[in-house]
Amino acid sequence: MLGTALLFLLAAFDPTARDVPAPVADIVVRAQRTREAVILRELDTRPGQRFSPERWRSDVQRLKDLGIFWSVDTTAETRPGGVVLYLNVRDKWTLIPSFGFTASDVFEWYAGLYEANLFGFHTELGFQFDQKSGGNGYQVWHYNWRVRYTDLYYLLEAHDRSTFHPVYDQEAPANTLDGTFETRSRFLYLEVGRRIGDPLRRIGLVFQPGFSDYSLVERTAEDRALHRETGFRTPPSRFLNRYGVRLQWGQPHEDDYIFQGAGLTAQWLTAFHGIFTRHQYNRLHADFRHLFQLVGRHNAGYRVVVGRTSSTALEDAFTVGGLHEVRGFPDERFYGQNVWYYNLEYRYPALDTSWLLGQVAIFSDGGRTWDGEWFSYDAIDPARLAVATGAGVRLKLKPILSTFLRIDYALAWRPYRTSGLSVGVSQFF
Repeated sequence: MLGTALLFLLAAFDPTARDVPAPVADIVVRAQRTREAVILRELDTRPGQRFSPERWRSDVQRLKDLGIFWSVDTTAETRPGGVVLYLNVRDKWTLIPSFGFTASDVFEWYAGLYEANLFGFHTELGFQFDQKSGGNGYQVWHYNWRVRYTDLYYLLEAHDRSTFHPVYDQEAPANTLDGTFETRSRFLYLEVGRRIGDPLRRIGLVFQPGFSDYSLVERTAEDRALHRETGFRTPPSRFLNRYGVRLQWGQPHEDDYIFQGAGLTAQWLTAFHGIFTRHQYNRLHADFRHLFQLVGRHNAGYRVVVGRTSSTALEDAFTVGGLHEVRGFPDERFYGQNVWYYNLEYRYPALDTSWLLGQVAIFSDGGRTWDGEWFSYDAIDPARLAVATGAGVRLKLKPILSTFLRIDYALAWRPYRTSGLSVGVSQFF
């Protein structure tokens, strides 16, 4: 009898302690910058409902998963009209410069700037420029995570890239150079979709019109003589409309070290010359990642990526190499119509203060491309497996969004020996 009375008293002072049949009288939001409506639209709990601790915990986790808050704290009190829930959120700094470089047998870099909580509406606007060994490019994007109070979202990107491609005779005993051409590619990417009950589960329709123009690269008399000797010609210019579907189902939860959870992203595209005229190619791509907690704050994770395209055009191919794929090699070192690669990583918690987190990581990357019919990035056979191992450090400023300063040093073991240093403002996966 006494125990039952104590339970009722505890519930009266802390309605989150058990699922009491009290209604939600009000939800009070205290935020610094993010608009109250943006926070309330993420909650399944509504005034007038019966209070459910499980639903409220899910709401709080959903706010944390948005990534724009340094902290999300909640308290509750019981009043004669029901339960009053208080949300106190501390916003992260969300105007972020992005940069990165890779130094191996070539030096490549990128830089940009984006705002992830524009005017407190949790919408992104960004720009990035990159300079690689093959050429330069830029992209701008706008991402709206949620359209008003609906579950709809959209992502709009514009890309412009110039790339130099050496082409090798794949039937020669050694990969003999046939010639070099430059590709200028411009395209838009529009994805419109809806969230499936959770910001970590989305399905969207993709529209990607684009144009590619090609020209010979003849910088020297030797280049011109080689083109005359081999009869090398560039591919014809083409306009393509790409249409498809992209699915995202879950992603690792961010809890300081981004240490647990799984997520799958898959995309299917089909392309046509002009508007629904002749079928050109299909492209399938899937990315699965899983991070899990070990003892204490130690954690480990892996990522597996697979892809296939029926297109033989170089700009449609999959790539292996670089800061976000297989470290130790330059970006886009290997091309192919088919691809798979993996990343394995163990992260040791070396530093944890109120403002700064630090990790030491060891990793192994590997992958391959194959089935390229008339192209290769360099004289290395693209059908051979690329493998690298290495170590790095991670530093994160807690109050600032997406500031995982990542420094990795990788030793590549095959298909040839090399090494590379990578620095970037992003966690690897």
